[in-house]
Amino acid sequence: MRMNHQLSLVWIDTLCEYPIYGEIANTPLYNSSHDVSLPLAAVYLSTFLSRHRPDITFKYHPRRLYEADGVPRPLAELVHDGDVVLTSCSTADSLDAQRILSAAKEAGKITVIGGIYPRFCHTTIVDWGTADYICTGEGEMALLAIVDQITGRSELRSIAGVATSHVPRPASAKLIDLSALPDPDYEGFPLKSFATYMNSAYILATRGCPAPCHFCTSARLYGYSYRMRPVASVVREVNDLYERGFRKITLADDTVLVDHSWATELFTELSNHNPGVRLKIRARADELTAEMIRIMVDAGVEVVQFGVESIQLSTRLSMHKRLEQESIQRAFDLVLSTDSLCANPLYMLAYPGETWEDLDANCAYIKERGADRRVITYISFTTPYPGTGFSRTIRRSGGGVVLTKDLKYYTNKFPVFIPASLLTMSVDQALNDLVARFNDVAECVNQSFPTQRRVPQEFFDEIKIHHVDA
Repeated sequence: MRMNHQLSLVWIDTLCEYPIYGEIANTPLYNSSHDVSLPLAAVYLSTFLSRHRPDITFKYHPRRLYEADGVPRPLAELVHDGDVVLTSCSTADSLDAQRILSAAKEAGKITVIGGIYPRFCHTTIVDWGTADYICTGEGEMALLAIVDQITGRSELRSIAGVATSHVPRPASAKLIDLSALPDPDYEGFPLKSFATYMNSAYILATRGCPAPCHFCTSARLYGYSYRMRPVASVVREVNDLYERGFRKITLADDTVLVDHSWATELFTELSNHNPGVRLKIRARADELTAEMIRIMVDAGVEVVQFGVESIQLSTRLSMHKRLEQESIQRAFDLVLSTDSLCANPLYMLAYPGETWEDLDANCAYIKERGADRRVITYISFTTPYPGTGFSRTIRRSGGGVVLTKDLKYYTNKFPVFIPASLLTMSVDQALNDLVARFNDVAECVNQSFPTQRRVPQEFFDEIKIHHVDA
């Protein structure tokens, strides 16, 4: 597999058939129109490789940007821009990732894939027959080892955290020391073009989450660990993105407040060295304190996102979400007592064990809270992502009905699953009643922020044909 010339890598973005957001430019939201945004993985991996293998070239093709700009480019053309074709995917865009890999193999390229879907479904991807390397954990060290193999710097052998046709179930890789990573280098990425669609840039200041919530895939990706980048590195990245034109930045961490000492240092430094950006952060509701709110406001934070999921304690206990009712109330009070802040609560409908009475109570609470003009509501449907422990638990327990296995609908914005606790009527009636409640809530909360999109008719047309028992 040794290459006789300078190795070139090309990253090709996936397309998503059903973006979570529509056109939201010129709104207070921090999200991206049509889900067109620069993937941080491409930035982080290219930066890491440039430090350790400066002899290798890295090219990036933003297919979502091409499509949004009305200048789509065929995969058969893009895959020829590198010896190695890389991509990353979640569940909903995994079918497009498969198309990328197929086009690459037809062109005789080496293929590499990573992301949350490969983490949980790497044996499925092995069966595709088009992926040479499947990263099942963090990408930096894995990709470096892959490149070293391809170029003959190391002997061919199994790589921890990388599945192949010969090693479909690899050993887990050690988690990387974030302090050893270089600052992300955005040079060469089309940030100005992305800025048309991205209401904010994104930064990962930490990785992981120690919370045991059953529905979450992100915490499992990092083995429930939690690591922080050096504060100085995060502050430099904020300033770099400001210099590149961004005035809003989302700290896209699962939660940024696990370590209050580190978070206090981070937001204190940002308050002292913030060039003029506004920030959105995510934290657990029970991690918020009055002092932390004050420090974050001084640093430029204006949106605080936190998960509620359900107002019903019994549902949260089923989720293994250890969050008391008092913590939810206190989180809203702390955020909304500061005029410059918006609260961004997250909710989840149709969790196993949730009754119609529970659901109605949750919907009523969402509407009540969402009527506040400073509350940005996000509602999702419970989604049993393939390969996850949550999905296996549902399947073993007979805990409901999966309405379709067409993965393009697995965005968390489609009711692909109905729990047994809601099947007190026919499946069709339960689906109609669930969606009616979602639409009613969406109509209410959208009066403040355009965050919810109605379930499109094609979903209902398809599931009439594809009812599948869990």
